[in-house]
Amino acid sequence: MNKKILFIVSGYYLNGGTTFLVRLIRELSKSGVLVEVLFLEDKGDKFLRENLSQFCRLHFLMKSNMFSFLYRLIVFKRRSLKESKWLSSFDHVHVMGTFPLAYVLSSRESPRGLSVGVYQQNEYFNSNKPKYLFQKLILDKLLLLRSSNWLFFNECNRSYFSEFFNNPSLLDASVIPIGIANKSRRSEDDICKNLIVSVGNLMSFKTYYLEVIKVVEKLAKKGIDLKYVIYGSGPDESELSAEIKKRRLDEKVILKGRIDYTLFDEYVSKAKVFVGSGTSLLESAILGVPSIVGVENSTDGKTYGFLHKIKGYSYNENNLDLEKYFLEDLIFHVLDIDINSDCYQELCRKDRAKAKEFEISNTANLFKEFIDKSSGKDEILFQSMELIKATISVFIASLAYLLKLDKSVKERKSLGNL
Repeated sequence: MNKKILFIVSGYYLNGGTTFLVRLIRELSKSGVLVEVLFLEDKGDKFLRENLSQFCRLHFLMKSNMFSFLYRLIVFKRRSLKESKWLSSFDHVHVMGTFPLAYVLSSRESPRGLSVGVYQQNEYFNSNKPKYLFQKLILDKLLLLRSSNWLFFNECNRSYFSEFFNNPSLLDASVIPIGIANKSRRSEDDICKNLIVSVGNLMSFKTYYLEVIKVVEKLAKKGIDLKYVIYGSGPDESELSAEIKKRRLDEKVILKGRIDYTLFDEYVSKAKVFVGSGTSLLESAILGVPSIVGVENSTDGKTYGFLHKIKGYSYNENNLDLEKYFLEDLIFHVLDIDINSDCYQELCRKDRAKAKEFEISNTANLFKEFIDKSSGKDEILFQSMELIKATISVFIASLAYLLKLDKSVKERKSLGNL
């Protein structure tokens, strides 16, 4: 397969989607696939950008500046004839989000092949009644997209989207695992017997950070020696810091800030147990660390358990039809057993085995098969009047955000499940 593929992404931020993109493109390039990436904004983690540039050509719609919200307006500008011809020069265009999709919908020509990736449940919608007109216009276009051109990364999101669009055919859309690299199992000499670790951006939909902090508070009062280290930064950092101080856990819960992605294995390998979601959970488990699922947008103090308890590829969405366990019980259990015990070693082996189901080589092969199946034009571009209305609407949404009147577009991923 020597097809030429363009990925369109908002930015190269340090998150599960971008680190997955690096791994996927690296794997695709090995098999001779020609890949280019268009970032709507030249903003993010420099290490990830440099990593990507080794395997593909990078393009940028707009340089990063203090008015970074402007890229949302620019994507709704009718593409020039030159840009449109460039888009249609690719065999396939894969978009990773709302605004990357809007960029394509604003073209003068339909791409030869277009697919929409669902990397987070609320990326394209978070209610049955969109707040802004541009959101409704995008949803109207998504209704016209064939099921073969949707790409999901777990069964849960596919079911949600099928229900939302009242489209049973979406249940036949492709589902592939969010791939991770296979790694050697960590050395047991690295393990700290009382250490819990989480890694990820501190976003409000990642409610499990606070739930684990509550567990630490309860166990510490029972005289259990433990420490919880969170690596990451984000909008919720000050709120979490305040919770730690309020609960007098300054010596028990440590916010370490963002770390270089290259240091992930080193820091996570020290954990006796990991709690997280997204790709960080998988990357922890592949190292042989017992990894507890952090359920997003959930505040009941419960989890679906260790990664190996999960069937299929769905694991961190709230309201899955799976048995739940109290976080406190599982964390206490892991801290209470010896790292050399059969019980602990079995947890390590089972979670590592489950993580191997998400190996990137398998994902890359499935992605190539998906591209072959999703070929053919979808005539869903914005008409002139639709584009004008969308531009005005996104300007109003951006202004509302800048004036701190409404954050629903910026924080759509944190607004709960359907």
